[in-house]
Amino acid sequence: MTTSEYRTQYPDEKLQIMKDEQRKKLSDIGKQRLEDPDALQRFKEWRSYPSEIKHWTRKGYTSEEAVEKVALFQKSQAEKGDNDATREKYSLRSKGTNNPMSLESISKRHNVSKEEARLLTPCFGRVKEKHPMFGKQHTPSSLEKIAKNTPKTQKNRAKAEDEIANQVAQLGYSVRQNVGIGRYNVDLVIDDIKLVIEYFGDLWHCNPARFEKNDYNKRIKLYTYERWDRDNTKLVNLANAGYDVLVIWEADWNASPQLQIKRVQDAADTARRLHRKSQDC
Repeated sequence: MTTSEYRTQYPDEKLQIMKDEQRKKLSDIGKQRLEDPDALQRFKEWRSYPSEIKHWTRKGYTSEEAVEKVALFQKSQAEKGDNDATREKYSLRSKGTNNPMSLESISKRHNVSKEEARLLTPCFGRVKEKHPMFGKQHTPSSLEKIAKNTPKTQKNRAKAEDEIANQVAQLGYSVRQNVGIGRYNVDLVIDDIKLVIEYFGDLWHCNPARFEKNDYNKRIKLYTYERWDRDNTKLVNLANAGYDVLVIWEADWNASPQLQIKRVQDAADTARRLHRKSQDC
């Protein structure tokens, strides 16, 4: 709110002008407080934008009114950019350091690397209900595109996945690699008995033997508990879809491939028995 807007809305209120020294002092105090991880988390939970429903419910609007407010805000933002002059202006503002939210700008402003700048973006750490996109769903057409998405190739999948597939094939099972099941891509699947085999790299999936729950994995840009939640959701949804799921960790495979293939054999035998029993019923 500008000074003139404030005077118009609150004509009887006194307006205190803050000196630059006071403003800088308060800013430094605020930055020091946010160095505490708990304080930073509380600040992220408190912060909101007009594009979020919670921004309006906090102002006293009902959920239905908040939805309308968000829709009006989005419409107004779209209308603002619906002309050549504004599009050109936004285009210039969104490039490099001209965009205050770009990694280049954040890294320069805080004197950190671009990798560290990712931790300072507005939505970092805002997971699940805290994220503005939480609850949004894909349209049927977008789900169809995802299902047809190109699977992993020989070049970008782990060598161990090919080794597991070869040894499972030697056991007499017909196995496929990098198969789309619903919205997920699974590493290996034995279709006739509905057995999924997932190979979890220690780094990419945060092996509990190496990572603590609250560790931040810079390589995947997630906290360990976030990675575990995502993996667990995938495994549960596959199970709900009627698949048996076996997870092989990278460390376990490196320690004893024979033992892991024995686990696959046992899981396949169990899945085959259950499959036959369901068919008899």
